[in-house]
Amino acid sequence: MEAVVSLAMLCIFLAAVYLQIGIRDEQARFVSQRAADGADCERLSWGLSKVNSSGPNVQVEAMISSNALVRGNSITVGGASCYFSGSDASASLQPGGVIVKKEGGIVSVANK
Repeated sequence: MEAVVSLAMLCIFLAAVYLQIGIRDEQARFVSQRAADGADCERLSWGLSKVNSSGPNVQVEAMISSNALVRGNSITVGGASCYFSGSDASASLQPGGVIVKKEGGIVSVANK
């Protein structure tokens, strides 16, 4: 009887350790994804600033995940929001990437 109780306690302990490792992995993955999203924002901001200084019809590539959500002047990638300036700027999601339309030209920010 004591062996059965000991075995049950060991199983409960191992299950708790397994769950704790799974939770830590998920937290690490979330932090890693947030860091990647921030890098996407930086690349996108750099690309748009180059477009602003280079004139219309400039194509810029940035790594943006396929679940990017665009509303007005804000582009949300995962949990991070990327903002671009300009009252003339409007954005919409298109297959294969985010198309940012600006007065005088189209900037294509493509998924990789």
